[in-house]
This record gives sequence, C-alpha cells and structure tokens, in this order.
Amino acid sequence: MSTIKTFGSINAWDITLAPQNITELLESGHVIYFPHLGFSPLMERPQLLNADIIKPGNKNISYNAYNAELKGDQLAGEAHRKLKALMALYAKQTHGLVEQLFGQYKAHLKVGRTSYRPVEIKHRNSSYRKDDTLLHVDAFPATPLNGQRILRFFTNVNPAQMARHWIVGASIDEAINQHLPTIKRPNRLKNQWLNWLNLTKTKRSDYDHYMLNLHDSMKQNQHYQDHAKQETFNFPPGSSWLVFTDQVPHAALAGQFLLEQTFYLQPTHQKNPDTSPLYRLEKQLGRALI
Repeated sequence: MSTIKTFGSINAWDITLAPQNITELLESGHVIYFPHLGFSPLMERPQLLNADIIKPGNKNISYNAYNAELKGDQLAGEAHRKLKALMALYAKQTHGLVEQLFGQYKAHLKVGRTSYRPVEIKHRNSSYRKDDTLLHVDAFPATPLNGQRILRFFTNVNPAQMARHWIVGASIDEAINQHLPTIKRPNRLKNQWLNWLNLTKTKRSDYDHYMLNLHDSMKQNQHYQDHAKQETFNFPPGSSWLVFTDQVPHAALAGQFLLEQTFYLQPTHQKNPDTSPLYRLEKQLGRALI
C-alpha cells in the first residue's frame, strides 16, 4: 500500500469541504498529495526562477511571517520586494488551506519559516547531517521542539518540467526499533550548557535528544539507507504535498525550485496524539521525555 495519498479534486487554495479521513491519513504517516495545486504567481516570474538569486553557501531563502523579513537572497530593490511579497502570499495561502483541511488544528498551528529552494539538490556538497538526499526524519539542532510536531507543505515551482524526486520510508517505528538501542541517554548538563552558550534557542528536552540522534543515526547507517522499506515518487511542477516530516522518513534525491512552509503543532491538538513521535518514543522507553 502506497504512503502517497492523492487528492486530485483539490486544485485551489480555498476549499469549502475537507475530504473525509484526510486527518487520519496524515496522522497515520501518509503523504497528502495534490497533483493539481500549484503556485502560479512564482512560476510565472522567470526572473525569480534563477539559482543565482541565493547568497553563496545558503541552502535556501527564508521568509519570517512574524516580522516580514526575507533572508538569504541577493536581490535588491523591486525584485527583493516582489519575492518577499510572493513568499508572504504562499505562507498565507498554505496556512489558510491547512486550517480548512484540518479543522481540529485551527487556532493551534504555529507558523514557522517559509522557504524557497532554487538550487538543485542533487550533488550538493554538505555534511551528512545536512544531506537531505539521505532518508531521515526531521529534527532541528538549534531549535528544540519539546514534542511539537513538524508539519511541512511543499510546492514544486520548477519552470522546466523537472519533478521533485523523493523517496519515502516506512513508518518511524522501523527506524526507532533499529536505532533507538544505540542512542545513549541524554546528558542534561550538556543540554543546559548548550542553552547557556546560546547554541540552542531553548534547552533541549530528552525528546529532542532522541529525535536528533535518531535523525543522525538514520543518515549515518548505510545498511538502513540501502535496506529500509521505501518507495519512490516524483512530484511534478504545479503540484503540492504535505506531510509530518518528523514522523515519515523521507529524502529528496533531485529537484530544483521548491517552496516549503513549516508549521508546528502540539500532539495534544491532534485527532490521535498516539501517532506522534513523542508518544512512540515514550512508549518504547517507558518514561516521559518532556
């Protein structure tokens, strides 16, 4: 059975009725795919579909909806303002659609950064921890989440009909069962020092310790990369998809020009909190991690 669940009838950013069972599918570890939902305002501006607009060494261009700040681009004047306006529009439209699709999440979603990735991901030089072509679940070293879910919305805006080539792994349980026994218990003094030195935005919880180490262990383990259950999928230009990236192992093998919006959600606001990585790790370890 495929992890990708297709909703071809959703082809606009404003809907009147959410499909049945879409929340259950998302929370149970599926990728929700909209093959006919694109973001034409950016796809119709070739001057912004150029890898040279990003600052050297940057992985993406980011927009912060809370202070309307755009970072990571080399644009100036009207071009900079236009890109910022388009990313603000994408943030607004994805937020509105997610609230319409998942009514239970409304008023509980925290809006994260909006990201524009104009650089080809294939053959990009990076450390293994930053290598998104390796199968992994998301966790952030400098931003402890204390159990919050990571929900991400993606849209392929490639102007040359190039798909975003993904591999999607089986449930997070397979990764937990394989890697959790090798992860050392958290050093809480170390986590406190990381926070005191401003290397993390807040103190890492035990949950963050295990998720970060799970992320690293998955990427480091070549046997897991080669033999974990997985399927491949190509997301074409003009399509969108969303997934809990802290729950579904995934990797992007190739593709250029992508928009992404991150949201955070407390597991207590899910329809079924038991599907969260927090619950699954606590069940395996037999203790609270927050």
